[in-house]
Amino acid sequence: LGHSGDFYNHKVSRVGYMLYQETVCFHRLIIHMLLLAAAKLYGPAHVQKLCRGLTPALLAERMEKDWLKLKDVLGWRSVEVIFALHLALEKLEPLLAGVGTMGTSDDIERFEQIVDHEIVGPIFMARGCRQAIT
Repeated sequence: LGHSGDFYNHKVSRVGYMLYQETVCFHRLIIHMLLLAAAKLYGPAHVQKLCRGLTPALLAERMEKDWLKLKDVLGWRSVEVIFALHLALEKLEPLLAGVGTMGTSDDIERFEQIVDHEIVGPIFMARGCRQAIT
């Protein structure tokens, strides 16, 4: 998904598949949450080693943008997005445990596809998904 700053109105095109806005927003929100947690656990310097220039304040700001953009793209109320995120995180945990190291671009792209197919699609984008979580 790479660094895209404040630009959220995009799809990520890969060879053979496309990640839609909902998926991009979900991935960014999760990534920023993980980086903020790492900064809290290991100190801001740890995150600086991974992504230069990312401070806890900037991560919190980006998380807020991720959240607002996800809500906007879905057209859902906050409570609906919160319920959906709980379901998504519950499904994400075993996926992460089974993935191991993602050392290559192919590994990362394969993981993106799995998350899109098994989590984002069914929870956020499938017909009737909004009604199913409330």
